[in-house]
Amino acid sequence: MNEHLHYLREAHRNGNLIPFIGAGYGASEAGLPSWPQLLGAGTTYLRSQSPRSVSAQKIRTLEALAKSGDLPAAFQFFQGLFNDTAAAHYDSVRYQGFFNDLFHEPEAHPTGLTEALRALSPRVAITTNYDLLLERAQVTPGRRSVTWLDTAGIRSLLRSESGVIHLHGRYDVPRSIILSSSDYQRIVLDNDSEAIAQAAFHSGVLMFLGSSVGGLADPHMGKLLAEFARISDRTKEEQSPHIALFNGRLPGVDIAQMRAYGIEAVSYGDDYADLPQFLDRISENETITLSSPVTRSLVNSINHATTAGAALGHIAKFIEREVFPGRTVRITFCELVETADQGMQLEARHVLPLNATHNVFNYPLSIAAWSLVEGRIVAWPQERDVLCNIGLLERMGRLDRVRSLLSSKTVRDSPEIQKYVDLARVTDRFERRELTLGDFFQDWSAGQPDHRYNQFICLPVPVTESFGNRERIREYGVFNIDSQDGNTLLDRRSAELLKLASALAVAVCERKRPAQER
Repeated sequence: MNEHLHYLREAHRNGNLIPFIGAGYGASEAGLPSWPQLLGAGTTYLRSQSPRSVSAQKIRTLEALAKSGDLPAAFQFFQGLFNDTAAAHYDSVRYQGFFNDLFHEPEAHPTGLTEALRALSPRVAITTNYDLLLERAQVTPGRRSVTWLDTAGIRSLLRSESGVIHLHGRYDVPRSIILSSSDYQRIVLDNDSEAIAQAAFHSGVLMFLGSSVGGLADPHMGKLLAEFARISDRTKEEQSPHIALFNGRLPGVDIAQMRAYGIEAVSYGDDYADLPQFLDRISENETITLSSPVTRSLVNSINHATTAGAALGHIAKFIEREVFPGRTVRITFCELVETADQGMQLEARHVLPLNATHNVFNYPLSIAAWSLVEGRIVAWPQERDVLCNIGLLERMGRLDRVRSLLSSKTVRDSPEIQKYVDLARVTDRFERRELTLGDFFQDWSAGQPDHRYNQFICLPVPVTESFGNRERIREYGVFNIDSQDGNTLLDRRSAELLKLASALAVAVCERKRPAQER
């Protein structure tokens, strides 16, 4: 579980964690009914109407359908009982009254789950619930709330905005409520389910909570997850799966089914009451210790360095000695520089050790460049099949720059690009938001007599998750760190210390800039 917890923490810190919230949330926080319980509440509601508008025989038929287990058919019959006073059941005042009685400002019974979700402060939350508990609790920073009727709104939220997406509708928008077999047919016909599934799959790390395996298999969710499976099948060995949180231990067949959808099943504890504490552990800060003498020595060395290159060399030595002690690594700092045609490119400037390489192209500059533009640490080959976060680039205002670069004459005419990268395929997958890091990996070392590395890390300067306003962050370059060691370079400790190294390098590069540009 620690591995998955760290993974969720990283997604949270990068702003890529999207809670996908099922009926369990409303049940625990406000005593709201599950789907089967909703049908029982409907039967009680019909019996309570005065004068009775539905015969006892029809209510008995409804109860028999409920006992059969075919809930969509039972709800289909339930909705038909309201067609006597309106052209469509959702236009019936009695039908609307039923949902208002249940979901309009229900009495809350906080268990700590809402506070735990609010502490996560996700940019977007997705739910299959009809209530507005998430909006009332202000779980997301944005206040926008959309249903499946607004496909464009859903895609906009997933790309760059903030708010709540109601996949099964809202109680106060009766036409949007998805209950019966005909409702599921409506959502398939009226809504581009494939587009929503693809946007959700690629928008970040979905964290399913408050849902059972059976709850994930309702007709609409089944269509979404079938699309997930199709997408996941195209990205085998996906290193960034979505996560479904369950209590206890799932049967192996359920775990296998989740993986077919690109979803990893993770237990958060033995009981549903353990969920808030698990979510708190995602949002809490982890402490990494570094001795004071080491810190003072590093800062003093940087301050007394006479050139930026010397200062960056001290940071590289810190990475070698403190981040990867006892291991053999090579480190290069690639600086972002302006080209003759006023474009930008990475150029290797400083190498540790000095005789580490005679060929700067041993380092995969295409992956380093993507690490810089996303502003996150990339580990290779673990992330070969990870999808590039196109939505993040759009939110950061960097999407058009990358698009222009792909179509630029400099890139198209580059013999190195032509040799190692299928540019047409990269451009196509970029526009379809299906681009992976492996699509544009330039394997310069493959042609060398001796293979230069087994793995590498790209550390951008800066790592932008440390900044509140990512759109205004200036980019300086990338530390490339490689090794022939078989043990992975990137773990929780090394990731945090590398972020410190990146922040120190930002200070060095800022000091190097002319005063009028700061």
